[in-house]
Amino acid sequence: MPKHKTHLSTKGQLVVPKAWRDELAWNARTELVIERQGDALLLRAAVPARKVTLSEVAGRLRQEGPAVSPAEMDAAIAEAFRAGKFG
Repeated sequence: MPKHKTHLSTKGQLVVPKAWRDELAWNARTELVIERQGDALLLRAAVPARKVTLSEVAGRLRQEGPAVSPAEMDAAIAEAFRAGKFG
């Protein structure tokens, strides 16, 4: 793997090259684990990123009773907000 130079900011932040972030599917919300190994640091995703397909998750959520319309869902969400259930 090729080497890249980077630097620490005054806040201790490190820039990971975009090409590597893209290859690893890391984004601004990716949680990372950093380990010290002698005079080197190992940086890896806390939970390895994995692309999930629709076929893997389709049908996993079960609904008891009749289907609920989008309008009914919107009304229930609005009522929950009015009742203060979302902070």
